Amino acid sequence: MKKLYISVVFLSLGFLGFSQGEGSGKVKKATASFENYSYDSAIEKYEKAQDGSLESQRNLAASYFKVGNTVKAEELYSALITQEGATAEDVLAYASVLQENKKYSEADAMMTKFNTMSPADSRGKGYVAAQGSAAQLMQDKGQFTVKHLDINSEQEDFSPVYYEGKVLFASSREGVKSIFRRWNRNHLPFLDVYQADRADNNDLSNPEDFQRKLNKKYHEGPVCFNSEETKMILTRNNYKGKSEDGTIKLMMWTIEKDEEGKWGKAVAFPLNSPEYSVGHPSLSEDGKWLYFASDMPGGLGGVDIYKIEIKADSTYGDPINLGDKINTIGNDRFPFISEDGHLFFASDGHPGLGGMDLYEVLPNKED
Repeated sequence: MKKLYISVVFLSLGFLGFSQGEGSGKVKKATASFENYSYDSAIEKYEKAQDGSLESQRNLAASYFKVGNTVKAEELYSALITQEGATAEDVLAYASVLQENKKYSEADAMMTKFNTMSPADSRGKGYVAAQGSAAQLMQDKGQFTVKHLDINSEQEDFSPVYYEGKVLFASSREGVKSIFRRWNRNHLPFLDVYQADRADNNDLSNPEDFQRKLNKKYHEGPVCFNSEETKMILTRNNYKGKSEDGTIKLMMWTIEKDEEGKWGKAVAFPLNSPEYSVGHPSLSEDGKWLYFASDMPGGLGGVDIYKIEIKADSTYGDPINLGDKINTIGNDRFPFISEDGHLFFASDGHPGLGGMDLYEVLPNKED
């Protein structure tokens, strides 16, 4: 039986009021950085602007959260939610930061408040129903042994899959490219697909670029394969343009081996769009179903998980949203369907320990 590798891979508010003019211009520049995912730059500009508006305070707190400074984010959100005009989403964001900082009782109180302010939101309902579950979730039940691998970098390494006796994974580690480009959102290099040798004891070693022609200048990865390892489905950025809001979305591409065993030309997934993302693919063992994540219109929240049938002639059926037992108003990503039909995924919308947690869904025997 194969082993499954999963890594998920996720101040003082003494603002002074300013009149229109120089201060307003500074805020506009800070907001532009925030909307462009340049969170470090946004923090610097908002701090200099010293603007007292709720929107600036909210964006500053979110920027600190995005760059991983959860201590500063907690301080900001703590002050923000006491102000007139604070929203339920502000309370939810504060609860999320408290969870990240392992302050679970305080987080439970904020989730109760959020549920009161927004009673129709499933996130509040779920957390209130599971209130106090953090201690149970943190208990070591002896089901797994977690080992840190020597190949891990100081950057992001996630979504491992098997291929030809090796393990492939997505990583933002420094590669061997002659030109280094960095993503605005976290200032790390763009993702590439890497491969590593796998020993009999499942240790990994010798990480290296998987395919130079595959890894381009923006995001490449995650990737998945069919059971015969003759078909690859790859997530990568849209290289042909931006969406109407100025962002570059994710797309999926299918690449098949030719008779000589070489990877051929990439074929676009039919649901690709410049206006929303599709990615994080995983194929069922029989190759008949493709699972993926998308923020396409008609979903339940930010990002939902879908499945789509791959027909015998390689055409696709209609995408099927996996429904509200799996998808939430939050973000549900990185589906992985195992050989025996177990679905693993990451979500920040289900009750958990904060941020993106891992969940498992048992196969439906009636499906």
